[in-house]
Amino acid sequence: MDPSATRVQMSNRRIGVLGGDPQLSVAAALRRAGLDVADAEPPPKQMNDAQLARFGFAAASVRAGRLGDVRHLLQLVQEATGERQPRHWVWKDAAGRFFDGLRPGLDPASADRAEVESCRRAHLAALGGLLAQLDDLVLPLCRTAGVFDAADGTVYPGPVPGARLPRGCKLVLAAHSLADLEADFQALHACLTALRPGLRLHLVVLAPPQPAPEALAARITLQTLAADWAGRLHGVRHDTILDALIGRLAAPDADPRLGPLLARLFAAEDVAAALVDAAAPPRTDPTEAPATTPADRRARREARAKRKKRAGPDARVVCEDELLEAFS
Repeated sequence: MDPSATRVQMSNRRIGVLGGDPQLSVAAALRRAGLDVADAEPPPKQMNDAQLARFGFAAASVRAGRLGDVRHLLQLVQEATGERQPRHWVWKDAAGRFFDGLRPGLDPASADRAEVESCRRAHLAALGGLLAQLDDLVLPLCRTAGVFDAADGTVYPGPVPGARLPRGCKLVLAAHSLADLEADFQALHACLTALRPGLRLHLVVLAPPQPAPEALAARITLQTLAADWAGRLHGVRHDTILDALIGRLAAPDADPRLGPLLARLFAAEDVAAALVDAAAPPRTDPTEAPATTPADRRARREARAKRKKRAGPDARVVCEDELLEAFS
């Protein structure tokens, strides 16, 4: 397996990841595999590692938080394309400072509401520009329930301790039905492919870091749906082999030897066929002599002796095996 071949194959394709869990970053796994994941919101150079992690830099292609919910993804894409505008997204913290309730903690709270609004416009502009250029978009999925504003249906990451909600905003927790998940993904697929025809969507369903029963149930549901969507919808891909490899490479103690395999399978049109090819022994040069054992050589000598006997006592048979053995 030649990692450089995969880099060449993917060099002209722009890859993005929408949504990232700091504990299990799909973008980090793909980068460890040598794939070039776009970063539409790069960090300031003066930030240290702790600040980068705190404010969500490099966890995905944009700083949108964990996401992982199909409806949340749809909502964000629609907001970036101007199709949706949430009503109650500017919240206040316990000190009375404004912050983005759709991305809590990813930007510092501010006493100036206009500053928070400006940061969100910049975020949405970065996402819109990214989506218009991508060839491959990776969507990590992990949730089948969400926290909604009962007033307008906006999905939020969850309640924030001490936050003061705007008047009229009432958060409720609700699970998505299978019909909801199907309708939301159909709408997301239509929105993304209209924005970027030919876009490939890679669905990744990872094992939860802390396998609570509801998280495991969500994973089973999402893997079943992802396989179904990949079988029915053009440009949608999902494979549990890739899920497992990405999960291994996203872990802090990732084995770097898995990187080239992940890169090759990610680039392949048929993951199963590529995996078989990767596991096959390398082809030998046809000009090289085949490897032999004493038993092989003895069997060839016996076969030559039989041929000589059939050809007569004065016959001289010179075959390829003899030449190979003479010079081995």
